[in-house]
Amino acid sequence: MAPVQAIARETLRKTASVFLGEETVAGFIESGQSDAEIADHISNLYVARLNGRIVGFAIYWEGFIHLMMVDVTLHREGVGTAILDWCENQMRAEGHEQARLETFVGNAQAIGFYLANGWTEVHRDGPEAGDFAKATFEKSLV
Repeated sequence: MAPVQAIARETLRKTASVFLGEETVAGFIESGQSDAEIADHISNLYVARLNGRIVGFAIYWEGFIHLMMVDVTLHREGVGTAILDWCENQMRAEGHEQARLETFVGNAQAIGFYLANGWTEVHRDGPEAGDFAKATFEKSLV
């Protein structure tokens, strides 16, 4: 679990700091909440390996991708697309007709990634949600 937690911490520092701020992200990581989120969902955690090394992961259940992260040194190398494709195929094999996920509205990198991979934004929280506003995406699996 330690390699997965390390990927999560570094991904949060690189990507979430941009829209949530370094102090907020550092507080989340230092409080142990980042590690706890992985531990709390270990039964739904799937890792991606490259040459035996864990390079990314996804947490999903019942057609919902809760969390997906890739080693920051491998962003834009196709690892995220491979993980996303794998999740979609697994959900399809489990009989789900629709997949769903959420990301922060401020996470332009993730939003662009999901749109480029055929997902459709179906809901966006309003400004009252502040920095933690989320955008919901869906994709047909049929």
